[in-house]
Amino acid sequence: MHLKEKIGQEVSVVGKISDIMWQHMISYEPDYQEILYFDPKNGDAQIVLYAKTQIKNKPNKYLKVLVK
Repeated sequence: MHLKEKIGQEVSVVGKISDIMWQHMISYEPDYQEILYFDPKNGDAQIVLYAKTQIKNKPNKYLKVLVK
C-alpha cells in the first residue's frame, strides 16, 4: 500500500514498533513530540509515526495503528 495514495483518508496499518531507525524524521511537530519507527507486517517500508504522548511500554507484538 502506498500511503500517499490515501491522503485525506483514515487507514489502519498492522506492524511493530522498531528500535532500528531506517527512516529519517520528516518534520518536527510540536503537538506530536513522540517519534516512533513502525515496521508494517506486510514488509512495506518503515513508517515514521508522530504521537502526542510518550509510549512508556512499547509492545513487542503486532499492533494496529490508525493513520490519518
